[in-house]
Amino acid sequence: YPVKACWLMSNAQNPLGFTLSAQKKQQLMALLSRYNVVLIEDDVYSELYYGREKPLPVKAWDDQGLTLHCSSFSKCLVAGFRIGWVAAGRHAQRIQQLQLMSTLSTSSPMQMALVDYLATRRYDTHLRRLRRVLAERKQAAWQSLRRHFPQAVKIHRSESGYFLWVELPALLD
Repeated sequence: YPVKACWLMSNAQNPLGFTLSAQKKQQLMALLSRYNVVLIEDDVYSELYYGREKPLPVKAWDDQGLTLHCSSFSKCLVAGFRIGWVAAGRHAQRIQQLQLMSTLSTSSPMQMALVDYLATRRYDTHLRRLRRVLAERKQAAWQSLRRHFPQAVKIHRSESGYFLWVELPALLD
């Protein structure tokens, strides 16, 4: 079947928390470009990185406008607002039409509250604090699991998000 679109989380993928390397992202974009496949890049956890620099999305290597780069404030600010965004490039007009047909809009007061908050420039301070707290909690959970699980259980951690992946021995269901 001719593939038309691909959905993927290149940063802090759920549930593994894995982030593709810059080289893999570049290779992926080259492959998608070669076959003219649209990428729907779900980047909702990218703000929750632990390193010094935020990992770039695959869209950074897109020179043909094939990527719909999507994210949300629900994972890093206010879950209840359910406000997200998409940088759709050449697909922007069609996405806007589809959005208007499916939902008139998110609550205007919620959108305005978000605009007011972002205008204060406290969002970056909030994100730094959130990343630190999540990293500390993830480390504490990992240590607790190491203490209480048998040695044969592998616990994988990533450098972003709040996910731990527990791998049980083959004999365990």
